[in-house]
Amino acid sequence: MDSPGTLHYSITGEGVALGPMEAVTMPHFYRWFNDMELLRTAGIGDAPWPMERVEAWCKRFSGNEGEAWFMVFERESGQPIGFAGLRDIDERHGTTEY
Repeated sequence: MDSPGTLHYSITGEGVALGPMEAVTMPHFYRWFNDMELLRTAGIGDAPWPMERVEAWCKRFSGNEGEAWFMVFERESGQPIGFAGLRDIDERHGTTEY
């Protein structure tokens, strides 16, 4: 059985791994979404995000059939370094937006 705080990887590459956005990764989102430089350059606001807003943002993408979002981890250290997603997934036509 996994211990609390165990990270799960879905896809592993040479330098990075992708895994699901889980409760254990929420503190990283909270830190990122309260970094004013990141907010400004990413165009996602100009004020800190409370934890409730961060959780709602992440939950919005969880279980959505038309989207797949991943945490990006540095493979060697296991440190989360970002996130990436696919949206508007169209299995019939084999297309998506990154």
